[in-house]
This record gives sequence, C-alpha cells and structure tokens, in this order.
Amino acid sequence: MPLPVFARKMQKLASQQLHQLKQLLTGRGFIKFKRLYKIKGELGQGGFGIVYKGVRLSDMLPVAVKFIERRHVREWGRLAEQRVPMEICMLTRCNQLSGVITLLDWFSLPEGYLLVMERPTPCIDLFDFIQQQKYLDESLAKYLFSQIVKTILDCSKLLVLHRDIKDENILLELNTGRIKLIDFGAATLLKKSRYQDFQSTRLYCPPEWFLHSLYLGQEATVWSLGVLLYNMLNGRLPFLNERDICTSHLLGPLPFYVPVSREARELLTQCLNFDPFSRPTLEQLLTHPWLTKTEIEWNKLNEHYRNGEDEYFEDEENIKHLNESGLASEEYSYNSKGREEGKSHKMFGGCYSMALHVNAIPKIWAQNSSQTNNRRNAQTAHFGCQKQRKEEENEETPPYSILRPGLRQFELCPHKQEETEAGGSVDSGTSSALHSPRIMLNNPKF
Repeated sequence: MPLPVFARKMQKLASQQLHQLKQLLTGRGFIKFKRLYKIKGELGQGGFGIVYKGVRLSDMLPVAVKFIERRHVREWGRLAEQRVPMEICMLTRCNQLSGVITLLDWFSLPEGYLLVMERPTPCIDLFDFIQQQKYLDESLAKYLFSQIVKTILDCSKLLVLHRDIKDENILLELNTGRIKLIDFGAATLLKKSRYQDFQSTRLYCPPEWFLHSLYLGQEATVWSLGVLLYNMLNGRLPFLNERDICTSHLLGPLPFYVPVSREARELLTQCLNFDPFSRPTLEQLLTHPWLTKTEIEWNKLNEHYRNGEDEYFEDEENIKHLNESGLASEEYSYNSKGREEGKSHKMFGGCYSMALHVNAIPKIWAQNSSQTNNRRNAQTAHFGCQKQRKEEENEETPPYSILRPGLRQFELCPHKQEETEAGGSVDSGTSSALHSPRIMLNNPKF
C-alpha cells in the first residue's frame, strides 16, 4: 500500500477514534462511570465494539470495558422495561454461569453503551493459546472442549444462542484451567424455528446457510463446535472458504495432520455432518465416549508450566539465563543488543513443555505478530448475512488449487499458475495461510 494512502487511512481512523472518545467523555452516563471505574488502555477491537482494560476503583478489580455504538446495534431487547442491546440481555441471563464472562455493570450513553465485565488474570484467548502450542494434544483438548460444550448447553437451557462460537471468543484462565465464553454481540434468543439472518464468522458457518439460507440454532452450534475441535486438535481450520465448506462432503474424510484417536475422529465426523438433522445434540456430545472416557485434572495437564512474575520476563538477560540453564523450553538467539532474533521449539507429548511464565506468551509471539494477525483476520471475518453473501456470489470465482498426478504436494495447473503469477491469488483473503490445501473441484456447483 502506498505510503500516502496508508497515512490517509490512519488519519481517518485516528479522527474516528478521537470523535468516539469525545462522545464518551461528554456523555452523562460516563460521568457516573468515571466515579466507579478507570480506563487504562485498549484491549482490542471486534466486530461489535471496542474493548478497553480498566479497574474498579473501589477494590482495584481488573475489568474489561466494551463500548458499543448505537448505530451498530443490530438487535434490541428489553431489560427492566428498558430498551437495550440484545448483548446486555443475553449476558444478564447468563450472569450466574461460571463458564460465561460476568457482566458487572452497564451504562447508557448518548452515542452507545458501556459494558463492564470481569477480566480474569492471567488469561489468554484460545486462538493465541493454539497458536502458541501449535496444536493441543487430546487430553488438553478434551479438558477444554468438555467445558465449552457444557457452557453452551447451560446457555441453551436459558434460551441463549451465542451464534459466534470460535477460538477467539473463549478465554482460558491459566491458573485454574477454566474457560470463559465472551463476546455475545451476535447472541440472540434460542428458538426452534429457522433464523432469517444472523452474524457469524465465515469459516465456522454451516453449509446449509450458504446453500439454503437455513440457520438452525442448535444444529449450527454443533457444526461450529466441530470446526473448533478440529482446530484444537490440528492447529488449523478444516475448510479454506465457503465453497470448501459446501463441497467437503464430496471429497471424502477430512485430513488429520497429527495422530488422533478413533473416538475423536468419530466425534468430529458427527459434528461436521453435512446433514444438519443428523448431527448430535449438545446433550449427546457430552455423553460421547471420547469426552466421558477419562477424568482429567488441570493440575496434571499444567504441571509443565512454571509460574512467575511478569516483570521477570521483561528482561532479556533473564530469558537468556533461563535458556542457558536448561529451564526454558524455547531457545533464543540474541544479537549484539541482546534482543532475540529467532527461536526454536522443543515438543513434549504434542504440547509445549513451557518453563516460561504463561504471561510471557504475548512476548514470545510478538515477533510473529504480523503472521498471527493475518491468520486472525482471515479466520474472524464476519459477514452481515444475505446481502453480503449475495454480493460475494457475484464476484469472479478465484482459481482453486488441484492435485496434479505424480506430485506429492498441491500445485496450480499451468493456466492457473500463470494467472497467479500475473497478480491473482489461490484463495480469497488471507485464509490460505490458515490451512493446508485440500483437493478442490474446479468451479463446483451446488
């Protein structure tokens, strides 16, 4: 991107954020908020709002503060005879569930709403955890997945449908091993009939939506859970794009890139069944032999982690000392300034045997932030349902990679190779960075 264009975009983004901050500071609700809480910085931006980190002034409890603009609210509900975003209604319903992030308070502003939620520390979202671990062995995946299924089942009993189940929306408390379901921006009331529209993440969406605009709450949730479990066990998503989702059942079983037990394969096959009415229910998932086979304790899974202070790992000399002493499971090379230049990983039973403190994970992955952000952006692309989906159908179909006889890897046909070299791409967006290619049909029709 040319520098002047990039500068203009950054200037526009900065002006938008300044305008939003001005709206916040001048709101009446914010005056009350300032007496109770203090914002310390930005945590991140999602498809439904901006999240800030802060503290509660009365007891210095760490909190997360999410700002939602009124113009971005797609669905409204009623709480105590007051019209509020559906996200607030759904979080209030689930406030007693241990597996759901707790909504502590909320404030109405002229331009939007402030949601104050708990902020577990130390914690990491499942996306970053999988990226750091490369993939999870079955014991760890089983421990986490069983909690996720149980939490979603508890939500469904309260008639809450999350509609955006993915690794980024699951927090892992590193001290306890408990998971927290977050980001209810796409949540709505659970019903048995089909949904006419919804917001979700492309690569977690079931095929019946793309093919028939059919979205059934429970069935679609089970499909998303299957995608999530595959990602946990393999370190990558099972599908390249929407077309791959709709045609994968024609190409045989999904490939596995690490050894996976027969029970886990069976569970994945059931969750990713092309027929939505043949998928298991949430109750059946919890009683599947793979999840009920053994009891798992976080302390045993976590025995290779070493706790410590965050500040200790801010010093490169301390990290280097850990490496030289043999305590660290990751080797670093240092330049003349003492900065790390590269690293290599030692595997231990399918997971990293980490001697570094779990809060050092963001530091370890800092040098790979560009690649990680590309993967995150490709995986978490949202779409506003039918309108955007129809616009994309009108776009020119990109060339797909196919398997050439006699070759061990996937390559482009000569004419597709020429198109790619001329400036085309094998796959739309950056999603190709997430997956190893599978055999694709040329212009499959469905």
